Amino acid sequence: SLAVWGFTPPAEAFARARELAARAVELDDTQAEGHATLGFIATLYDWDWGTAHRRFERALALNPGHALTRLWYGHYLSIVGRMDEAIGHALSAADFEGAARLVEEEAPRLLGQGGIVTLLNWANRLPEGLVQARPRLCVLVARALALSGQLDAAEAYLKTRKSSASI
Repeated sequence: SLAVWGFTPPAEAFARARELAARAVELDDTQAEGHATLGFIATLYDWDWGTAHRRFERALALNPGHALTRLWYGHYLSIVGRMDEAIGHALSAADFEGAARLVEEEAPRLLGQGGIVTLLNWANRLPEGLVQARPRLCVLVARALALSGQLDAAEAYLKTRKSSASI
């Protein structure tokens, strides 16, 4: 994280992180953290999608509940355009802000392709206050409700947003 925040030159920080993670995997191949870290490095520094995918898949096979692996894998998936999976992993990692951002990005495409149910399912998995705090997301969810024939729900949703915005 020192490289990500600009405190250490990326080449130096990622080389050291790669060395430590590879050593961890060498010592114990059954721990998810080393594989996840190598996947993170492959994603953010190497842009090596094949290696990133393999490392994250291995880490999740070893520990499906590891939140940091799900978070990092979600970032990888969004980079390679696999948004449905990215949102699912962000939600599983309880990264609700990240999931909300991804839903906002993906919602216009979904609405244009008839993915109303998917959008509403994602929105229902986000904390209500978070959706209401994000005007664009709130309007997109209200639009999906209206398109699905739930006009009263869409109106109520927008009224809730309006009242929460004026507080």
